[in-house]
Amino acid sequence: MTYTILLFYKYVDISKAKDRKDGTASQLDEVQEWLRTAAERLGLSGRVIIATEGINGNLASEGPEGVETFCKELLELEPFKGQDIDFKLDTSEKQPFPDMVVKIKGEICSTGHAIPKQLIDAGKGGKHLTPKEFHETLKAYWAEPEAEGDEAQSDEAQKQSKEKELVVLDVRNDCEFKTGRFMTPDGAHQALNPSTHTYAQWVPEYASKNVDSWKDKKVLMYCTGGIRCEKASAYLRNKGCEDVSQLSGGIHRYLEEFGADGFFKGSNFVFDSRALQKPEGATVVGACFNCKAPTEAISKDRVCAVCRCTILACDDCRAKLLGVYYCDRHLFLRNAYEPFLDKFSDAEIDQLMVKLQECWDASPVSSNIRRSIKKQISRTQAFKEARQVASAAGAVATAAAAASTAAADAKTEEEASTKAAAVADKAVKRKAKQRVKWNTNPRCRSCGLIGPTDLLEFMGRKFSDPVLVCNGRCTGFASDTYENPYRSLEFMNLPDFEERVREASRSKKRARSSSDGTDEPLVGSKRHRIETQAEYAEVEYEKRVDPDSGLALRHVKPYFYEYHTFVKARWIGRELLDVYANEFSTHPVAYYKKAIELGLIRVNGKKVSPSQKLADKDRIDNLMHRHEPDVRYCAAEDMIVREDEDFVFVNKPASVSVHPCGSFRRNSLTFILAVEKKLTNLAPAHRLDRLTSGLVIMCKNSETAAQVTDAMMRRLTPEPLADPKADKSAGKIQKAYLARVTGKFPADEASLAAYREKLAGDLEAMKPEADRSEYLSAVGLKPPGVYFAAADDGTMLELNNVPGDNKAAVSVSWPLRCADAGSGIWECAKPSNAMDTSDQGVAKAAVDDAKPSMSRFRLLAYDEKSDTSLLQAEPLTGRTHQLRLHLSLLGHSICNDPNYGTQGNLTHVRAEQADPDAKVVEALEESKLAETEDREAAARALCVACTQGMDVAFKPIQTQVESLDLHAYSYKIRLPKRDPIACTTPLPDFAKAFVSNASAQLNSVQRSADLLGGNDTLRLASTFHSLYAIAAQISPVPGSSGIEVMQADTFCLHCFQTLTGIKFFVTADPGARDLDKFLRGVYELYADFVLKNPFYELDQVIKCDLFDIHLDALVKQTK
Repeated sequence: MTYTILLFYKYVDISKAKDRKDGTASQLDEVQEWLRTAAERLGLSGRVIIATEGINGNLASEGPEGVETFCKELLELEPFKGQDIDFKLDTSEKQPFPDMVVKIKGEICSTGHAIPKQLIDAGKGGKHLTPKEFHETLKAYWAEPEAEGDEAQSDEAQKQSKEKELVVLDVRNDCEFKTGRFMTPDGAHQALNPSTHTYAQWVPEYASKNVDSWKDKKVLMYCTGGIRCEKASAYLRNKGCEDVSQLSGGIHRYLEEFGADGFFKGSNFVFDSRALQKPEGATVVGACFNCKAPTEAISKDRVCAVCRCTILACDDCRAKLLGVYYCDRHLFLRNAYEPFLDKFSDAEIDQLMVKLQECWDASPVSSNIRRSIKKQISRTQAFKEARQVASAAGAVATAAAAASTAAADAKTEEEASTKAAAVADKAVKRKAKQRVKWNTNPRCRSCGLIGPTDLLEFMGRKFSDPVLVCNGRCTGFASDTYENPYRSLEFMNLPDFEERVREASRSKKRARSSSDGTDEPLVGSKRHRIETQAEYAEVEYEKRVDPDSGLALRHVKPYFYEYHTFVKARWIGRELLDVYANEFSTHPVAYYKKAIELGLIRVNGKKVSPSQKLADKDRIDNLMHRHEPDVRYCAAEDMIVREDEDFVFVNKPASVSVHPCGSFRRNSLTFILAVEKKLTNLAPAHRLDRLTSGLVIMCKNSETAAQVTDAMMRRLTPEPLADPKADKSAGKIQKAYLARVTGKFPADEASLAAYREKLAGDLEAMKPEADRSEYLSAVGLKPPGVYFAAADDGTMLELNNVPGDNKAAVSVSWPLRCADAGSGIWECAKPSNAMDTSDQGVAKAAVDDAKPSMSRFRLLAYDEKSDTSLLQAEPLTGRTHQLRLHLSLLGHSICNDPNYGTQGNLTHVRAEQADPDAKVVEALEESKLAETEDREAAARALCVACTQGMDVAFKPIQTQVESLDLHAYSYKIRLPKRDPIACTTPLPDFAKAFVSNASAQLNSVQRSADLLGGNDTLRLASTFHSLYAIAAQISPVPGSSGIEVMQADTFCLHCFQTLTGIKFFVTADPGARDLDKFLRGVYELYADFVLKNPFYELDQVIKCDLFDIHLDALVKQTK
């Protein structure tokens, strides 16, 4: 998209006086209001300054129409009627300004009121030269003598060049001068650098000191657009300089006519997001302040450490100097004036203070630089004292302990108490001043490594192996943290750090209050959480049965819900409809346009047009009549496997999302637990795919959630830094999934040959470089490939309750990348997946943007009849759809996988169907929705689910309730300073089939041993562990084993403790009635009283009065 940029200014009187009779606004206020409304109406962004002396503007619009209309209307506005305003236009491919600002100031171009506008009104301004006239004048003075035989210079030019010496003044600041200036190609002639940082310094620090030397010379001056030359030329003429001329239209007009072929060399510094206006073929004339290499690199962080003015610094020096730069004026303070003191020792800080004192002594008395140095000396001294206080806190704590011991030996209890109290009080006061920040090493959120390197060096941390430091390629660090974390570190070490953070939070909340005076909640704020708590009481669930599958479903009644979203940085200056069209894909553009027109989508609580320009801090509200797809029903009571003061372990059903996201809010796991079990404010420590069932760890407080998350992130990588303050008992988490896959999964080395041959081409193309191999090794991963181990290294979680004794493990290491963000589809990154495999660069990019990932699998059982395998699966990294993709890569897709299974990708199936968006657009065109003040009625009328049906409102993948044959089965957690926690769910249905087959085989073996009576039939009940484990335990039981026997007329129930848990078995007559019902009742009792309230320990007799009473009642009822 091309933006048109407008630059203009005009010195003209604008009245500030208000009408005393009717109290109407002044002319200045009216102009300000007109500018704001015109900008909103025409879609303009930028900066406009108005004052009693005139107007100065820099605006932009999408395309030329907006600024062209603005120019016409401005010339019709009082007091600009009849004025000759030079409107300068330019273009840019990116958004020039983030928003629109109109300010009233004392001057439209600040001189510190050193040059009054009256000088311009009195005709003191210099002569305006067109770009051609300015060029010819420079040519007459600066051009080399022409060769013999060529036409001689004009008589007028020769005469002019001999009469007066030429002085070319740059009225801009030092940085603007260095990026580009008027000069000859060889540098023999060039404009004078004022060496100022602001225009307000031009008169007192430069012009006033040199004006006498310019009185008998010809003076040419220039600036960016001409506004600064207006007052500057008037000042010189008022001081006695008679021959003063200025470039009309400034550098901007000159480049329009001559480009890089004229006398202006380099780039023109501009005041929008471009920063520099570069004519085609321009040369670089700027130089790095440090290494003097040619550069014109400028950015917001390249500023002087003392005065914060912009400087030129090349990228190499930027990386090397770690954010510490100096302008020419303050370069003498280098190695003395240091903004980041945390990296210096106390001795080095003392040396800095000595150097600062020397610089202070050498500086002029009563100068600004002396004041800056004095502040830095005070700041350095305060920092040193604060650090000494902090480091002494540990010694104070030791002294406090020693004092307590000494006090115990005191002659009297009163004396001991007094001494101990005094020492403790002193320690508390010292401790209050201690600010320990970054005691632990910062870690990458993606790979778990520490880093980045420059941040660790800045913090003074030592590390022995650079390979163990994140290189930033995995995007685990946010860009602002990775690029420039040093100011944040300095801020964190301020004495009033905590109060500053609180005040910033309060200011942010005040700034984001809506313009109509209402205090709307921030997303994630305390008030928003309170409103969410209130929403729990409004939730209405229904239990339904799917007529086709017979599954019990949870249905949530439709409800009204209003989204609150604050404008993001990339949205600023864009139209409201454009943001919804490009950022949100839930509905077609026609839907969002109609929602805006009906007032369902508002900005700051007000109804706006679809073309409304968004500004910083705007709040977007979107009221919807919300439907949610049904999910599998399971009562919250039955989901909870274990609960304590810190954790809730939940057995999540398939089709239920862990937390509100996308199409699911009230039908999410956190909502269901909050509504049915009053477990509010739970923090999920991790997530499962919606169609994956199994164990989810919920934390009851943020501290526990942070520990679990940290343990998950660190489970592969060691701690390479020797940090004495770090906790030595690092956390660790092991997790295991059960998966049913197609085909017979390999269980030996020979079986893997076919897989490796299939992947050989991609493996060769993805052969990593040496540094990448070291990096993968550092995070505990292997290069891409398939690996076999006859026996795993002991890191796989031991499962005692599933069939099979296979110990061999197959590891798959393969990078993954997002293939379709809209559909949530990922893929195994392979060069062959690139759109243009003939282009090696494109093929390499298909791998470079992927994230390393690794999984480990173990074959548990194989069913020949269904040709499926039961696997233990463990993801070593936490990528999206990782297990599903790695198994699909091997050709053993997870059964019932709609995205990566053998039945094909549902997104492709949906693409072949009629486009649901087309139906929505067609319905909107046919409907005649009238505007109404009742927003809820309008939301219901626009609701796609209400008008078109659930099939149109949601994708097939969103309404699917059939589960994948993938189940999070077991977790083992070891956290610092906590006892280990192990939790396992009951076996999923797809795994019970494998267990039943194994049990039947063992059953026949036990029968042949004649362990049971002649006509008795062995019947097994489901237990917490598995049927397989029960069957294996059938044997004569000694009397001391703690068996409890409950006997009915036709059967006998035995329950006993084993090394793997509580076991049941029943002996019964072949014709026993209601035996299945009895066994189901036993299992329900067991699940209710044993799983949720563990009452047994190994080698102890089962004892739980409540369980025994209910079990006894069940036996009597069956009799």
